Amino acid sequence: MAGDDPLGVEVRDPCAGGGDALPGSGSGSGGLLVLLIALLVDAARVMVLEADELDDSPANRRIAVTRWGQPRGEIVVDGHPVNPAP
Repeated sequence: MAGDDPLGVEVRDPCAGGGDALPGSGSGSGGLLVLLIALLVDAARVMVLEADELDDSPANRRIAVTRWGQPRGEIVVDGHPVNPAP
């Protein structure tokens, strides 16, 4: 047949159709689903079981960001505010 490899390897044209439209959309996509489920389970475990430990961690900057995000008042130079309040 025309297009056959002399070594006996079947060569298919990816544009000819007859296969899956997208890579991973065939029967092998079950592994991808398992990985996605594992990722979601691990994220839920961190949010539920490790939340208190992460809140108390010194690397948690949310408290500092919240504290420094509050207005401190006007900056006064020579008795005059340089940043008038809105």
